[in-house]
Amino acid sequence: MSVIDHTARATGGARMARTPEGNAPRVEELVETIGTQLDQLLALDLHQVDSARLPGLVTRLEGAHRRLEAVTTSVMTAVEADGVWAVHGHRSPAAWWAQTTGRRKAPTAARLRTAQRVLRHLPLTAGAAAAGEISPDHVSLLARETTKSPVLIEHLSDPATGEAFLVQQARLLPPDAFSRVLAAWTIRADPEGADRNWREESAAEHVHLSPTLDGYRLDGWLTTENGQGLACALEAIIGTPAEEDERSRSQHRANAMVAMARHALDSGAFRPHARVRPTLLVHVPAETLHRLVQTPPAVPHDAGTIEARLPIEALRGAEPATLQDGTPIGFAQLATLTCDGEFTGVVFGPEGQPLDVGRGRRLHTPAQTRGIWARDRHCQYPGCEAPPGWGEIHHSRWWSRGGRTDVEHGILLCWYHHAYVHQRDIAITRHAGHWHFTRPGGHAVISPGVPDCELAAPDCEFARAGPSA
Repeated sequence: MSVIDHTARATGGARMARTPEGNAPRVEELVETIGTQLDQLLALDLHQVDSARLPGLVTRLEGAHRRLEAVTTSVMTAVEADGVWAVHGHRSPAAWWAQTTGRRKAPTAARLRTAQRVLRHLPLTAGAAAAGEISPDHVSLLARETTKSPVLIEHLSDPATGEAFLVQQARLLPPDAFSRVLAAWTIRADPEGADRNWREESAAEHVHLSPTLDGYRLDGWLTTENGQGLACALEAIIGTPAEEDERSRSQHRANAMVAMARHALDSGAFRPHARVRPTLLVHVPAETLHRLVQTPPAVPHDAGTIEARLPIEALRGAEPATLQDGTPIGFAQLATLTCDGEFTGVVFGPEGQPLDVGRGRRLHTPAQTRGIWARDRHCQYPGCEAPPGWGEIHHSRWWSRGGRTDVEHGILLCWYHHAYVHQRDIAITRHAGHWHFTRPGGHAVISPGVPDCELAAPDCEFARAGPSA
């Protein structure tokens, strides 16, 4: 079967008789002509096209792309049927096509599956694609969803609600809306198959959490139902970001997912009867802890200031703390993790065996924590409304000065802003019943949209410092 003959079959037209090569148009010449015209287009400065002409240009380009995609699909099935791929020693048409074109194998195999299904079951879809009436996205959706079972394939021939109906909907709807039409169509046409697909998809859910050289990589797949449930939970945690919050949406989701995990660990709701509930362990050498506690801050503050800066010079050369898998962490990160942590002293012998294990004790008692929650009510970073359950008690005075662990020197911060004040060396002072945040340069962090007079008394130096740098 020639390429032209194959194309006619794919588009639902009359089958053309195979023509002797000498009388048939040269396919290579036609493709070469297209390439020449594309070169001419690329040589133009398309940024100079008048804005009134751009919408029409985009429409024409999309139409040309759709027809070229239909030709490519036809050639793919021709290559498969011809067997030229096997002559070159490849295991599959997809492998041959990927190597020949320099494309990735997995997307190429998916594209070939789409072409095969269209050729076998969807002649009207092929015709609409060749005419540029529907996009490759529509074609892919039709090929994947309508051929999942023999019942669905049989229903494609229904004169009222079969392929003709679906192609007409594809002409009218964008791919996202059309996918919902297809989902409803498959359920109505094959209810039993829809339930079977749901069971299979649920069993296919997976999440990979893989350690890398500098962190963890997270990827996976969830069903639509569970994916939307997770998305709703993340959005509930994110809420409405503050006006000055410059994090991207993906960064907000990452922080929200970590918040959920930390909330689960802190609550102890999972494995409540375990001897040791799920815990993130941090190993801190005694000498490092001694340097943190005993060294005064480089820049003295008044007694009411919570200072986040660490004595870096005193810590230079100190053995770093490590996570439970041995990963070293920086000192600011250590201060963040231990602000509201629980300490257990362990004395090791010369061969590494534990000789003495003290009782675990938290820096804040439950009563002190409840008192801070009752006073602060939500994260106190300007513009943040995260509730108490999504945060920790920050009290870096304990680290830098060996000061008291009490309600006065503790402040409620959400997990993100707790790390933020440690990362940015932000000092915090309580004045006139309000917390005030100051950057190292002396600039105050002001809550967006709130006048300075509502933040502090008129004589407060932090209110006069102006907006944050």
